[in-house]
Amino acid sequence: GFGLDQLNDSEGNTEKLGAEGTFYFTSAEYINALFSDQNTLGSSQRQTMLEAKYNQEYELGRYHVGTRISQTQSALGDSQSIQQILAGHSFTLFNGSLLLNTDAEFNLKQNDDIYDLVRVGSDYRINEHVTLFAVYETGLSSDAPQRSVLGLRATPWQGMQLSNSVEQQNSKDGTRLFAVHGLNQEINLAEHWQISFGFDQAQDLENTVLEQSALVSTSDDFYAFSTGLGYRSPQWQWTNRLEYRESDSGHKWNALTGLFHPVAQGFAIGVNFEYRADEQATSSTEFKQVEFDIGLRPLSYGLAWLNQSKYIEDNHSSIDSDLVSRRLLNNTHVNMRWNKTQLSAQYGLKYVDENFDGTQYSGIIDLIGMQLRHHITPKWDWGVHLQRLYDYELKDSRHSLGASIGLTPQANTWLSFGYNFAGFSDSDFDGAGYSAHGIYMKIRIKADQDNLANLRNYFN
Repeated sequence: GFGLDQLNDSEGNTEKLGAEGTFYFTSAEYINALFSDQNTLGSSQRQTMLEAKYNQEYELGRYHVGTRISQTQSALGDSQSIQQILAGHSFTLFNGSLLLNTDAEFNLKQNDDIYDLVRVGSDYRINEHVTLFAVYETGLSSDAPQRSVLGLRATPWQGMQLSNSVEQQNSKDGTRLFAVHGLNQEINLAEHWQISFGFDQAQDLENTVLEQSALVSTSDDFYAFSTGLGYRSPQWQWTNRLEYRESDSGHKWNALTGLFHPVAQGFAIGVNFEYRADEQATSSTEFKQVEFDIGLRPLSYGLAWLNQSKYIEDNHSSIDSDLVSRRLLNNTHVNMRWNKTQLSAQYGLKYVDENFDGTQYSGIIDLIGMQLRHHITPKWDWGVHLQRLYDYELKDSRHSLGASIGLTPQANTWLSFGYNFAGFSDSDFDGAGYSAHGIYMKIRIKADQDNLANLRNYFN
């Protein structure tokens, strides 16, 4: 959505890997750990973080203690290490109508612009439809940045969600006071039809922050509209969404439509179209993609065939460069299962035609892959995989080799943790499986309405 895109521009052109897990001693006592590794493509800039917390729940609340270690390396090769102690407590009063919480983050060694943090917050439920919330953050030093938020969340009727808040951020670089508004309405028109509308807005009320401040965000004002239309029946599923965002620096359009049709038992087809346009003061991008999918899985055989065909057109234009990229690709998978063993093969082929500032490049690239998996128990399995990517124009070959362990915690849900001893990255083929070098985690969910409800119940 536009809100996420607005807040995460710093993560553009990055590769981010992570894993999170929880170990339960009892239902009320557990440890959760989080690991993330983010690096900027084409640069030595990297950020690695490891966090672990011990949690204890009781009748009216929960408290936690933990630690966080992070390592940051700049594009110039300079590194910075941060070690922190974490603590927090939340509890309810007045039969759950009032939730109070506090969190603290203390640095074990002093770092410039990295401050100790104390956060206090509250949620007060006025009635079953309206909740007031407030947050205040500060540090222990006199020059630490401060953040205050006061807002309201409401669900006045079924399908309607409202949120309004005012936030103030103070630092040595200046003060920013801004308001954020959000609205979303979903309506069931008939048995199979659903429509939705959304509106988001952020507006500065006061802003004296320096443009390049690292302590206070300097986002420009924006507003965004979105609407969706969906149809769902046993024979057809049709999804549509349109989004528009206007800001001081430019505007964006997002549009997508998708059609899915089960032709017969074990045989289905799908067609999708996606369009994105981003017009900024000094640059513009336009993205178009058409996709056609076929899935065949005869129920009487342990065999499945999936095929995906795409046409992609990507245009980037700025003051000093222009790129036009057109790609035609096909990805096909064959999977065979017998007893406790599963063998799959993949072949991908794409034609690339690109023009960068008048320099033309075209060529054919293909991908060949194999994977073997074996179930140790009904819930646990292991696997090994091998892939080769070859550019026929450049006569260049790259390989990926790895192993993984899989877990099925719930029906229609599968997680795997693995490591690639060698690897490569290709954005057009990455959706078929993770091939880059290093540690990775994958999650696969058969996502229909019933399965998602069962999954929520499982984790709750």
